Formats: sequence, structure tokens, C-alpha cells
Amino acid sequence: FTTTGTLNTPSATDTVADAAYPVTNTAYYKLDSNANDSSGNGYNGTATNVTYGNGRFNEAANFNGSSSVMTIPTSTINVGSPYTFSMWLNFTDVTAYKGIFANITSSRLTNEISVLLNNGKITIYSVNSNGNTNLDAITATPQTSIVNNTWTNVVVIADRSATNKAKVFFNGVEAASYVYQASAASTAAYSNTQIGLADGQYLDGKIDQMRIFSSALAAGDVEDLYNEH
Repeated sequence: FTTTGTLNTPSATDTVADAAYPVTNTAYYKLDSNANDSSGNGYNGTATNVTYGNGRFNEAANFNGSSSVMTIPTSTINVGSPYTFSMWLNFTDVTAYKGIFANITSSRLTNEISVLLNNGKITIYSVNSNGNTNLDAITATPQTSIVNNTWTNVVVIADRSATNKAKVFFNGVEAASYVYQASAASTAAYSNTQIGLADGQYLDGKIDQMRIFSSALAAGDVEDLYNEH
């Protein structure tokens, strides 16, 4: 109440429940007891050996480090189009080499991008458009060290449209960018995306509030994702 006795109503928006925040989401996974897509686009995931417990926002998906994986359809995210993944991550052992997610094409080698935890850093591997297994890699070092059992917002942007750039953001701040090998001219669609598994490595930790966008988000939008409530 104010000093005059009128009631003040909080004006804060619950962005966690907003499938258009900060721009329209292609797919949106709250990970509250299931892998359903809350965007309204129907990209429900399939979870195997994934449990749910306390998260950054309500519940989170728990990955056991040996067999947990979530598969989501990403047929609308094409190799020739930019996209953004945003998620909150909480690692059991940040010194480990563990998978976070991988975009897989039908050949499993052509135009694949894998994102992994690598001794306290995030590493992105890409395979070139000919399926060459000589991987092009970037390692992004966070401005603030990733520590065990602490929530970190990680955003990965891939944009083949012109410059073939990938970018990694930690807690709203860009950590690294690079030009990767995959062909900008290719239009082959990813057959699915694996969450919690990449390069044969399973994630040991938690994922919460995962959003996928069919666009390369601006830096201000990435910062908004870190500040959402």
C-alpha cells in the first residue's frame, strides 16, 4: 500500500511463462516434469532416463551422465537458416568432458554441430558440408568461471546465412565467436536434436528453461534471457 492507502499492484511480467520472450520461440521447454513444447508449435521432446527435480525455474531435467537423453524434433531448423539455443545449465563436475546438445542430420556426419562441456569451458564442434570428420572447433571461456552445482545461462547462436558464424554467450555476455566449416549454401534439415548427449558423451547435471529460436538473437535479447524471471 502507498501512504495514501491505495494498493500497489506488481507490474513485473512472468517471462518464464512467455513463449514469445524475448522474441517468438520456435520451441520452448520449461522442463517441469516433462519434455513438452510450450510454444504451441508441437515440438514435444522424448525423454529417456531423465528425471525431474528442483530447477532454476520450478523444476529442471536431471541427466545421469550415462544414459539420459532427450530427443526433440527440429525439422524446421535448417542448415541454411540461423538459429539460437538458450538454456540454463547446472553441472555436477565442471572439469569433465560431457555432451550438452547436438544437431544431427540424417547422415549423422554432414553439417552436424555438437556442443560440450570441456574442463570448465564450452566447446563447439562442427563437421564440414562433405561429412569430413576432421572437426572444426571453438572453445569459449566464460568471463566468470563455471562452478559445480551452480546455474549458468548458456546461449549458442549458429548463423550460416552469410558469415557462417557461431557465438557463445555466458550469463548474457558474449564469450567467443568463430567461422565454422558447414556450407552456407546447404539447405538440408536436421533430423533431430539430442539434448544431454553429444560426441558420444552424456551430460551429468541439470538443464532448465530451454528455448529454441529460428533466428540469430541480438545481444540485447541474449541479455534479456539471462535476466528473465
